[in-house]
Amino acid sequence: MSRIQFRCAAAVNLCGGQALNFDAAAFHEHSPLAVLSDGANGTPHGGAIASALCERLIQQACSDTMLRPSDFQALSNELELEWPDSGATLLLLQANETALELYGVGDSYAEVFQSRAKDWESAHRLARQVDEEDHPTQLIGADVPISPEHHRISVGPAASRWAAFLMSDGAGGFLSTADLREQLLAIGDETPSEHDLLFCAETLAQTAISRGSEDDTSVLIAWIDFKAAKQ
Repeated sequence: MSRIQFRCAAAVNLCGGQALNFDAAAFHEHSPLAVLSDGANGTPHGGAIASALCERLIQQACSDTMLRPSDFQALSNELELEWPDSGATLLLLQANETALELYGVGDSYAEVFQSRAKDWESAHRLARQVDEEDHPTQLIGADVPISPEHHRISVGPAASRWAAFLMSDGAGGFLSTADLREQLLAIGDETPSEHDLLFCAETLAQTAISRGSEDDTSVLIAWIDFKAAKQ
């Protein structure tokens, strides 16, 4: 039996303005992996790259191998040939028996929390790849070298509980750490169902829209429960 209980839900392409449907999200519970991608607005195939990126990473997850930074460059080159002059961001969370691995390319937002004594504490907020004007400096499928942001959280043998939020900039740019923590506190000590997680994701997306987001607004929540390792 796996040490990891992993479940996800995503609210994708909610929008306060004219929806472009350029965001995509996917997850694989049996090979613990979650991915969110935001296709670049103003490019001819941003949405297509975002969807293809999620689909191919889920297929790769079925091989039960942890991804390496070089894998993202190879995938970017492949998608650039299929859909030139386009690009998409990438956020990816992958879990194994001993660690959480978080990767990011572009200007989307990701934050991981750990449950501590009936509270939730932010463990890491992934750095975004942006310039002085908040434009992404790297995109999957664009003609630029890909060097993903990467953060590894080692997990010890004791039981522990984690939650990760992957958000397109239409959501993450309007939400704070406190907003994310508030949703986790509403769940409390219970193990949430997929419906619980979806409600939290939709609530956060609607909050971003109410604060002025007019872009595609997407939130994926991953819940990772590590049971105590057998001695």
